[in-house]
Amino acid sequence: MTHRPPLALDQLLVLADQATCLSDAFHLLERNDDLTMTVMSAQICTAEELARDLAKWDHAVHILSHTHPTLAQARTALHAVTQHTRLAGEQLGEALVTRGRRPDSPETSTTNAQWDHKLWSAAHQRTRAARSLLTLVPATCVQAAAALTHAVPHTATIQDITATRQGSLSPLQNAALRATAEGHLSLAAVGTSTILLNNSVPRLTKRTLNPLVNRGLVQYDNDYTRARTWRIRLTPAGRAALLNSLAHPVHGSTPSAAPVPPPPRRRAGRR
Repeated sequence: MTHRPPLALDQLLVLADQATCLSDAFHLLERNDDLTMTVMSAQICTAEELARDLAKWDHAVHILSHTHPTLAQARTALHAVTQHTRLAGEQLGEALVTRGRRPDSPETSTTNAQWDHKLWSAAHQRTRAARSLLTLVPATCVQAAAALTHAVPHTATIQDITATRQGSLSPLQNAALRATAEGHLSLAAVGTSTILLNNSVPRLTKRTLNPLVNRGLVQYDNDYTRARTWRIRLTPAGRAALLNSLAHPVHGSTPSAAPVPPPPRRRAGRR
């Protein structure tokens, strides 16, 4: 009998990170009036690829939920955000075709093709809607990873061993890792100071993050969407440490993900 290989659960955390990066990219699209259509077409492809990867996990968790009923909620949430991500790509596509300009038009292949100001204004609302659809994707991926750690085995890596040797983390540090994976943390330069932007765990401060940076569990992304602002992201070792904390949670250390609403209903036709 052939045994099913363990799931590489860190890939779910990679998808969470990709969704956060895509949301940040959409944020740039909202603010950039001098944007090439080629860039927007590339973001549509990225959203479609992310939706396909999420769909694979949705299918896998759906099958596992037949023998592990505790996965039912995670499967429902994954299915919803898969649809959200697919619709986000469609919203961006509709922004691109606003007033008759299509991704396969000659302008798309021209690097100097720029958005007409009126066209961009008309497309702005759809771009914002695309970003809104991605809001719950990272947290849902983390929630699914947490559920899966208790239902199925996952692949151990060198990062798992390294994280274990480095010692355990405090409940607040574990909460910081989860908040990072869910895309809640970034840094902003304000005057001569750097402050933590955090809409997840009120007690988190830069002092909490500094040891995690020193241990190579989180890093600052210099490629964020706004000037003098940096996204905080997990490293591979940070993903392994988070999976370990999800598999062995300390009561009250990490918040649970909010329920994911059903995807919006499609309209009958385009205007």
